[in-house]
Amino acid sequence: VPTVAYGGPSVNPDEPSPASSKITESNVILEFLADLYPNSGLLPKDPVSRSKVRLFLDANSKSVEEPLYAFLGGVGSYENVLKGIEVIQGLLEEDAGFAVGVHYTIADTSISPHIARLRIITETDAGRFPAGMGLKLGEELKGPKFAKFTKYAD
Repeated sequence: VPTVAYGGPSVNPDEPSPASSKITESNVILEFLADLYPNSGLLPKDPVSRSKVRLFLDANSKSVEEPLYAFLGGVGSYENVLKGIEVIQGLLEEDAGFAVGVHYTIADTSISPHIARLRIITETDAGRFPAGMGLKLGEELKGPKFAKFTKYAD
């Protein structure tokens, strides 16, 4: 579980001070960084767009991350991965270029590692799932049903 130490005395980063705050979980850290740097655009200023980013984070965590890791570990189906990708695809705006709108946000950051893992799985068939299932997942993702997600991921 990723952790960021914030505040407290200046010490070696490998040995954070007990006086610092420990912030854990990837999505919490992403929102924390967006709050630290409000002018970065990582979290939009518009409340509707902010809520879309948070919805994307939640959908990515529940609908992609969980089934992807289950599939990778050999205890989940590739069909569940595809269902999760359908959920994400439904949140993507046409020709927006990014997860939410026309600017890179923490929504894009949150899904990037899963897209990278998907590429490895679908190109190398590496995982604890039955042989050939990663390649089969890759073939499904190349189909027109997932064109919007594939365009975003590329």
